[in-house]
Amino acid sequence: RAPFYSADIGPMHVVFASTEHDYHPGSEQYSFLERDLGNVNRAATPFVVFSGHRPMYSSVTVGENAPAPYHVAGNASFNWQMGWALEPLFERHGVDIAFWGHVHNYERTCRIFNLTCQQEDSARGTVHVTAGTGGASVTVFPTYNQSSGRWSARRCPTNTSLFGPDCAKCADVTTCAIGSLPCAQSRCEPPPSWSLARSEEHGFVQIHVNRTHLRSDFIAVDTDEVDNEGLV
Repeated sequence: RAPFYSADIGPMHVVFASTEHDYHPGSEQYSFLERDLGNVNRAATPFVVFSGHRPMYSSVTVGENAPAPYHVAGNASFNWQMGWALEPLFERHGVDIAFWGHVHNYERTCRIFNLTCQQEDSARGTVHVTAGTGGASVTVFPTYNQSSGRWSARRCPTNTSLFGPDCAKCADVTTCAIGSLPCAQSRCEPPPSWSLARSEEHGFVQIHVNRTHLRSDFIAVDTDEVDNEGLV
């Protein structure tokens, strides 16, 4: 069978795409996605969920996500080819949430379209969840923002063995100048504004859904802490 398909699961229409195959306009996969999303019956499945391997949004600058010089910011990456090809489809057909893997950490965005957060109570934009937190060592974020709490990257001052003693001198590393290195790996840069929740812990995602609400929970296996996002 083709490596892309869809299924109705309760009140969700779930699309399983392949980021390892051509998804650009004119390709077999793009034609499938356009046809499939265009035929969703919202009365039967009020929520549309998309899934793929390589993420569209990630604040880890892995190579294929942000080839120079196309970094959104010093630490943020956007898969430009995927965004150009697929994000208009997401917007046109109201994809509510997209799940990705590949990057070995957890991250949740705002409702976003074209690199811009949308109103939370609007029908515009898609929430992107990257949950590649199984099967390999965790990927550290290249940034840290103490003010955004426990779902940011790990706290620099308590990890001096990894980042060096100078890291502890930053009370909040976002106050450091971009490009300076009191912490290793340029972790003084703030996260992108669209990155609302991040974790460098192993864990898994649970989806809770009925006909009016969809909630995606990330559960960290070591601490049992939960990050959730409700969609109406």
